[in-house]
Amino acid sequence: MSEATNAGTKSEGSSKVAAFIRREIGRVTALASLLVIFTFFTIMRPVFASWANVSGGILMSTTVIGLMAIGVTFVIITGGIDLSVGTSMALVGVITGKTVMAMNL
Repeated sequence: MSEATNAGTKSEGSSKVAAFIRREIGRVTALASLLVIFTFFTIMRPVFASWANVSGGILMSTTVIGLMAIGVTFVIITGGIDLSVGTSMALVGVITGKTVMAMNL
């Protein structure tokens, strides 16, 4: 009788593990892919994993988009949807590009 109980517990435990793997396979795959990409770029260019790249490159380039996202989040929370943010950002990008080209910067 105790053998049947132990066998049932083992299959129940393995089914919980299988259910966990099925449920989390997307997250594990995404994390593994991110780790592979990070390792590849670090091997190809060791500066990639440096603090100078993270602070000077990645954080500085995402600051503008992050600030815009915070502003639009408040608009969406209050019930309005403001689609003009993307259009305004595109216009500013074009004007900035034209100005840089005209001034030979």
